[in-house]
Amino acid sequence: MTNTQLKWQDFPEINCPPKQIFNHENKTIFHVWKAIELIRERPDDFQFGAVQLQNLRAQIEGRGNLDLEYASSLEQEDATRPLLIATESDGQHRLIDGYHRALRCHWQGCIGAPAWILNQQQTASISEPYREDFERI
Repeated sequence: MTNTQLKWQDFPEINCPPKQIFNHENKTIFHVWKAIELIRERPDDFQFGAVQLQNLRAQIEGRGNLDLEYASSLEQEDATRPLLIATESDGQHRLIDGYHRALRCHWQGCIGAPAWILNQQQTASISEPYREDFERI
């Protein structure tokens, strides 16, 4: 899925609002803020590389609530900020942060985009099953 020739130091720092989560279809809650905190503490423990946007196309196009105007207006630094990809227990990759950036890259005809890729163990440490009573802490 990735080309690891990219260096994370060459891209803007990954960031997110405090306590940001990604709710995947009311099945899994991904604590994006926690993943980013771990990456900032120990970046060399995580995989960084270029992901092929074609592999994420269904996720990008299937996300119905993307603000197309916002995606097209991203400033260069925001547009080049790395995506965040989780590796689920079945080995599938899930885009958990950066849908607007991925959409913009896709529109511009880019083949790949920079991304942090969490392995299955790292993903397990920042995710939990969805619960009806889920509240952000």
